[in-house]
Amino acid sequence: MTVKYNLAVSTSRPWTLFKLLFRWRGSVWKSVTFELVIWLLLYFTIGIIYRKMLSPQQIRYDSIILSLF
Repeated sequence: MTVKYNLAVSTSRPWTLFKLLFRWRGSVWKSVTFELVIWLLLYFTIGIIYRKMLSPQQIRYDSIILSLF
């Protein structure tokens, strides 16, 4: 069974590419999206905690430890 994407590609809108990526049945994005969202949420949460909630002494300790490696 062949799926034709010509009509979807011919309409030139900014979001057409993203719609086409998720429309494709064998899309890698469909299998990776959930894990990617979870990973990004954890990454940004840790980044915000590091930048906003650590005291200057904790940040200094972290920079000393990182310089050893």
